[in-house]
Amino acid sequence: MDFQSEKHEIVRSQLERILASPGFARANRSSQLLRYLVERTLSGGAEAVKEYSIGTQVFDKPESFDPRIDSLVRVEATRLRNRLQAYYAAATEDDVVEIALPVGTYVPTFRSRSSAEVSESVSLESKPKIIARWRWARLGAIGVAAFALVLLGREMVGRAFLNERVARLENLQRVSIPNEVLLSPVLGPGSTNLYFASNRGGSSFRIWRQSQDGSGSQPLTPAESDAFDLDISSDGAWLAYWSSRNGGGLYQLSAAGGDELLITSQGRSPRFSPTGDRIVFWKENRVTGFGSAYWSGIKQGQHDREPQPVVNDFDDAHTPQWTRDGLVILCGTRKTNIPEMEHDLWIVDAGGAGSKSTRIKTGILPFLKKRGINPHQRALPFTPFRFWNDDLIFAGMKQGKTALYALRLSPQDWRPQSEPVLLHEGLESDDTPYVRDSKVAFVSTQSNLNIWGIPLSVEGTASGAAQRLTEDGGDEFFPAVSLDGRVLVFVAWRPPNYQLWRKNLGAGVEEELLRTDDMKYLSLNAQGSKAVFRSMAGSFPQQQQIHSLDLATRQSSLTCANCGSPTSISPDGQFILHETGSQVARLAVLHVSSGRRQEILRHPNHPVQGARFSPDGKWLVFELDKGADGTQILAAPFRGLTDIPPTSWTELTDQRSSNFGPAWGPDGTSVYFLSERAGTRDLSMQKLDGKTKRAVGEAHPIYRFSNPSLTPLTYHVRPRRYVGLSVGKGRAALTLSELSSKVGIGRLQ
Repeated sequence: MDFQSEKHEIVRSQLERILASPGFARANRSSQLLRYLVERTLSGGAEAVKEYSIGTQVFDKPESFDPRIDSLVRVEATRLRNRLQAYYAAATEDDVVEIALPVGTYVPTFRSRSSAEVSESVSLESKPKIIARWRWARLGAIGVAAFALVLLGREMVGRAFLNERVARLENLQRVSIPNEVLLSPVLGPGSTNLYFASNRGGSSFRIWRQSQDGSGSQPLTPAESDAFDLDISSDGAWLAYWSSRNGGGLYQLSAAGGDELLITSQGRSPRFSPTGDRIVFWKENRVTGFGSAYWSGIKQGQHDREPQPVVNDFDDAHTPQWTRDGLVILCGTRKTNIPEMEHDLWIVDAGGAGSKSTRIKTGILPFLKKRGINPHQRALPFTPFRFWNDDLIFAGMKQGKTALYALRLSPQDWRPQSEPVLLHEGLESDDTPYVRDSKVAFVSTQSNLNIWGIPLSVEGTASGAAQRLTEDGGDEFFPAVSLDGRVLVFVAWRPPNYQLWRKNLGAGVEEELLRTDDMKYLSLNAQGSKAVFRSMAGSFPQQQQIHSLDLATRQSSLTCANCGSPTSISPDGQFILHETGSQVARLAVLHVSSGRRQEILRHPNHPVQGARFSPDGKWLVFELDKGADGTQILAAPFRGLTDIPPTSWTELTDQRSSNFGPAWGPDGTSVYFLSERAGTRDLSMQKLDGKTKRAVGEAHPIYRFSNPSLTPLTYHVRPRRYVGLSVGKGRAALTLSELSSKVGIGRLQ
């Protein structure tokens, strides 16, 4: 038996073990699908595995089967993924191969399992292609010898290219707590104590400390507010993190516990400098997603000055992290129209705003992009970069899967000096690495964004638990439901494309309407007959195009070549509200037939965003983002291509909480929105006077998202607008994040 045949036999043996297990023995469809996918892949026919062929050859669908209308294959694929994950959660030493079905594909992957090391995907080509060290437990003597020769040749080339050192992750340990989400782990000095955020014992995230063996668990932050996105000083004395306390902000706390110290009322991802005397962090523009990086000095645990900008000559500066020698690496775009200055990882000096200060464009992001790795498209919004000697340790997404990588950088100009090395890849996505000495702590996550519905009573209050409206394993967002509650449209991310789908909520039938390279900010008119969305076009700087789609004919058209992000379409389809994309967000209206545009809602100091037309098209509801003072929901009369001054605005919520994503009730006498108060996330409703649209009584929560593993995007990279709250008769639809996670700890070699 040759080397390739023996590998195939090992995979087939593992397949039979899985099919004989209790989770598959009575699951006929999942078993049939798994056997078909594995055998077609092993026989070299993976390219022919399509949704249509699966439907006709596995599930006996007729030749007229249309996957765009009938979602059976996608539903069964999701069920198969879940059953495989459940199987390997209880796997034993006899399970020598992991068979997985990655999201976004019907081609399974095969990976060896070893207690000491984690493998790369097993190559099914005629010549084995080994990238990292892995072991097959039951290879014969000939197979072992052939494998060793290939491995030796590959490693010799790799070591020469990496200056005699290949980074890899060994001695992997797992820390998990049943039914709990674990986030942002960091290690104390000596790596004896592990700190992380967890919803243990309640619905809020708290910072916890425990020994690596699981003993001595102790909460360090109060239960009344969320706390996560954690960092620890190099001497292990201080913790820094984001907390929802008092409306949200960055806080500092002694690693031994005690009182929380406010760093700043805004910001995310605080990171200590190597000397522990400064913290760097960033703030995000909720509309554009662009960032601004800041630093704050520390003296004896107190912050000795107001936060200062790290750079002021960048349009975008986010996810900053310290280098070993006290410089800062950040993702950013400089204020210029020169393509060479486009988005990349930059090396800058904190506080060096002058033209002579350090500005080094590393070329890392375009280097990774050519290799299909994207550090931005991840489930968790925390800074993914750390340093180990001259290696950049980071989390990046490739082919729909997030994994940990090491990239050797030049000590002179910070440019890549080798190919990225895959450190670890399991069934879950790995994210947010933390490095201390040679140990790495990281989070393994399983996450999905799906559309959920909350049933509403005749009075407009929640009448039951949230119900899943979409079943696919990929990410789905920007839901929009017609006023009669019968039609749902949404955007689905299926790498490398975005797809627009329509679902008949009565019949449960889904159909794909459109597929493009970019599609975001979807809106639907009241009748459910016309949709608008934004796509980016052109080279740097790109244009924000607005497209319209007739749902009956499936014909799309370019409505505006460079307007901004659409937020709503009028019931008659004649007007489109959109954000202008200016530095302080403003709202404009486009008259479709004439092409005329006019800014109609603006504030001198605060972003105005997220406007929606009322069911009769005569009123608008929108957000006013006051930063640390909260986000308000307001209403104003719509006057066509005419400015609406602030004197005409009506406040629907107070300024003591953060409210976003307003949506009209189907009769126009109520407004729904999402609200975040200390430690809670709610769907709230405000009753309105039918004529004046003024608030009647106070806004009140009608549904509480008490489970941190099912929330409206609170812990995800996606901006809040992806939630896409929409309300029709008898139902509110929105995107919810399903998240499960555990902590991994390994040693870099």
